[in-house]
Amino acid sequence: MLKCRQILAYENPTGVCYDADNEILYIANYNHHNILCVRLKGSMLYGEIEEQMTHPDLVSPENISVKNDYIAVADL
Repeated sequence: MLKCRQILAYENPTGVCYDADNEILYIANYNHHNILCVRLKGSMLYGEIEEQMTHPDLVSPENISVKNDYIAVADL
């Protein structure tokens, strides 16, 4: 399990969004052209990368927003 700051430092995020209902931190990962889904463990200091979402048209995600079952990504 990694500290969230280790995940953020490694991946060079440009935007983050927290889904409190599911305890998932979504990270717009500009350099690796994907969205990281980090499942938080216990406190917001620790988590594990649970999923990496990507799409062939996703170039460089700048920011992310999550509401209910919808995810919006600002991609440049």
